[in-house]
Amino acid sequence: MLSVQNINQNFNNTGSNLQRPLSNPAFGNREYYPYGSQNGGYYENNDTTDIGKTAITAGLLQLLSSSLNKASQWLSNRLTSGKEFAGADDVARVAGDMVKNNKLDVTIEYISPENLGEMTRKYGGGLEEVAHGKNAFFSPEKKLAVAPKSKPSLLPHELGHAINAKSRFWSAMQKSRRYTSMVPLAVLLLSKFKPDNSGEPNFVERNAGLLGFGAFLPTIIEEGKASLRGIKQAKKTLANEIKSGKIKLGALKRNYFVAWLTYLLAGVGLGVATKYSIVENNLYNGK
Repeated sequence: MLSVQNINQNFNNTGSNLQRPLSNPAFGNREYYPYGSQNGGYYENNDTTDIGKTAITAGLLQLLSSSLNKASQWLSNRLTSGKEFAGADDVARVAGDMVKNNKLDVTIEYISPENLGEMTRKYGGGLEEVAHGKNAFFSPEKKLAVAPKSKPSLLPHELGHAINAKSRFWSAMQKSRRYTSMVPLAVLLLSKFKPDNSGEPNFVERNAGLLGFGAFLPTIIEEGKASLRGIKQAKKTLANEIKSGKIKLGALKRNYFVAWLTYLLAGVGLGVATKYSIVENNLYNGK
């Protein structure tokens, strides 16, 4: 899916919290006392020091989440305002060659506010963002590729997904995103397995952020591959126009790169959300 609002759409599916700020740490109703009495004197409670460090970590993760949110919104706005690299007819030629050369069994639709009602009756809901130029997608189940009528250049990327879906390897990469929403919880549960009962962080707990990012990496790679397929076909189909200078392929590359960056941020966001699940749990348990 190539979307000028990828963060909104993808993160809802992945469990990342870039657009939804991470929940506030759950301190509960417990009271923490930095000092306790012993033999008429006072001693520093090391547990409180650990809790303080954990709270600072939680705050830093919150700050990082907010920064990622702002960065993703900036990229979304930039993609929205990006110029089309070619006219609708030239994009249609590229799309036609992708369908023909790869023997794709896919229906192509361009959505606009004018035909939104008709398209909704035909394919179901969820097309409003597409109609307003803020999203595009490929549905393997419906064998459908849609793009905004106002931004047809998003279509070659979606057809790149359609080509990927024909490959067992790339199809698996494509489908992996279905399970990313479960990663933070899975990592949290795995972090509790400590055979030696030492209480020290295990491998999963120490590397929670990397594990979260790694779970989203197949999606990042597959999105990039879909874009490369679209760029490659555009370069071939429109070779004469590109050579004459009538069409600048660089505009398409820039738009696709900006869109790809939103997926990279999604991966970082999932890593942050996964790490935060550990930190929040430690805060709750007073660690």
